[in-house]
Amino acid sequence: MIRKSLPLRVLAISFIVLALPLLIDSFIFFQKNYNESIADAERELREDTINRIFAISEIEPVKQVFLKELMMLYDIKKEIETLPNDALNKQLKEVADLNPGFEIDIASRDEKNQYKIVASSRSDTIGAVFTSYFQMARIFEKGKGKYFSYIYIPEEKRYLPYMYIARVLDDLSVLSVGINIEDKLVPILAQEEGDISYAMIIEDGMIFAATEPNLQGNFFSPIPPLRLKQIAEAGHLGESSIPTKPLIVIQREGSPIFEFIFGEKVQIAYQTYVPSLGIYFLAYSPKEAIFGKSIRQFLLIYTIYGFILIAGGAVAYWFSLYISRSLKQLSQMMGRVGEGDLSVKYKPAHLGYEINLLGEIFNETLGKLLENIKRAEDERVLKEIYKKELELGQEVQNSLLPQEMPKMEGVELASNYLSAEQAGGDFYDLFITDSDQLVLTVADAAGKGISTCLYSLGVRSLLRTHMTLYDDVGMILSAANNLFCEDTGESGMFATVMMGIYDPKTRLFSYYSCGHVSPIVRKANGQLMTLGHRGMAMGLKSSTQYQTEEVQLEPGDLLLIYTNGLVDVYNEHHHPFTENRLKDLLLHRRWFSASEVVEGLTHEVKTFVGATPQEEEVVILAMRVV
Repeated sequence: MIRKSLPLRVLAISFIVLALPLLIDSFIFFQKNYNESIADAERELREDTINRIFAISEIEPVKQVFLKELMMLYDIKKEIETLPNDALNKQLKEVADLNPGFEIDIASRDEKNQYKIVASSRSDTIGAVFTSYFQMARIFEKGKGKYFSYIYIPEEKRYLPYMYIARVLDDLSVLSVGINIEDKLVPILAQEEGDISYAMIIEDGMIFAATEPNLQGNFFSPIPPLRLKQIAEAGHLGESSIPTKPLIVIQREGSPIFEFIFGEKVQIAYQTYVPSLGIYFLAYSPKEAIFGKSIRQFLLIYTIYGFILIAGGAVAYWFSLYISRSLKQLSQMMGRVGEGDLSVKYKPAHLGYEINLLGEIFNETLGKLLENIKRAEDERVLKEIYKKELELGQEVQNSLLPQEMPKMEGVELASNYLSAEQAGGDFYDLFITDSDQLVLTVADAAGKGISTCLYSLGVRSLLRTHMTLYDDVGMILSAANNLFCEDTGESGMFATVMMGIYDPKTRLFSYYSCGHVSPIVRKANGQLMTLGHRGMAMGLKSSTQYQTEEVQLEPGDLLLIYTNGLVDVYNEHHHPFTENRLKDLLLHRRWFSASEVVEGLTHEVKTFVGATPQEEEVVILAMRVV
């Protein structure tokens, strides 16, 4: 595989270095020749079109003054009021007989908004619909105009192209005189030397006449199917086959030059408007005829380049086969490594050159791979240990939380704990003493991991133990702090604790805070009160007896104790939840019971945080006096 692919690469490099610059140069030459051919073709089409337009502009077999005199001579405006009028038809026929080839028609709009021939020099055209092959709006807008149509002539037994001169009689009727213009169109559309052909496009966008008969009846812009059906049924484009879809056009913005596809060939065309006739005149030529010479030159150059490439490539291919042996050996070594054999070594080969250097790198890489495999195995073991530590931390964390809420008459209790990515030291504790008092504790030990969880477990044990010895909150926390300082020593571990005892008989709440965030009391009248504190966190310094503080609660009052994680959680924009947001929610949300407060705050925190990972745990404990 390698012995075959290397020579091919050498061949590709030879092509890039030697042949590609020549190919690029020839392409630039072809592009320049191409652009010059385009410019020459456009200039030739433009000049030829201008010459033909002058000839087609001279086609006017009937003057407008003839229609005006005809109207006055026979008082046609008055005569059409008495339609049908055989006398008027006879008069029109007499005028047409005096002017061989003339056809005189009067069209009028009926109740269906269609223009029909109501009087004519030819009796077989009376009743025919005019709307299908010219736009009356332009004629009525200017009061006069010109249009084109094919007319079936029984004597000739074929359709002939007619040009009509029209003049408006009143709001509903128009007088038109038409004459056969076949003899005038033939020289205008005839091809001369070269490949340029011509076409005449009427106002509807249909090709009325063309050098190539097959182009007649085609159109460039979409035309509604009903319109196409009307044109086909009326025979206004003669015997031309009318397609259902327009020609494919490649329009150049802001230029009369464009390209279209006809006869399975791309045509380059120049189009200009003839305002005196209300038509477009088109000159076009096959694109391949314009660029044929350039393409032949381009192919000749590429044939020569191809021969040089094949001959030189064969020599390079043969030489590279010989020097690819060392690469083949290296490839085999890599294959064996892929199969799991890590004991292989590359041996330098004759004429190996850079491949031998790669072989040395391969040997070094393989050695490092073996080292990394051993290191990865060691890391896997460490991850397993860390995983077990996290699981143990979670178990310890769960053991810190009450399994069920105590029940006390006159009090509503609710709580929630929101975990973080890593287990920490936040916990809360509730229980009822033998003297029927409710103890509420919320604590936050510094740090993360199993060690922090164990310190928190120790804090809870100290507090519960001293509850059996003392009734005063300050004494309980002071004694527990001194023992905690002895346990932590110089480790720097500390914990904030908020502990309180509620007496349901007096509704008195005695409390003390060791550096914990201040609880909030929402009074029954809706006002908020913050319970301040003076103590420092447990574990920082030994203490004498703390002074217990008290607050009198009344029915309807709600006490909220929480950890700092509630106000410090961040959203995706790194904005904290804040204490102000917490107080605003307590003031304005319709949360009455303790459970409504806890559930509402939990919902607000989760909505605020979204999918943002959190480093802080959240404890929410609410008590409402009823």
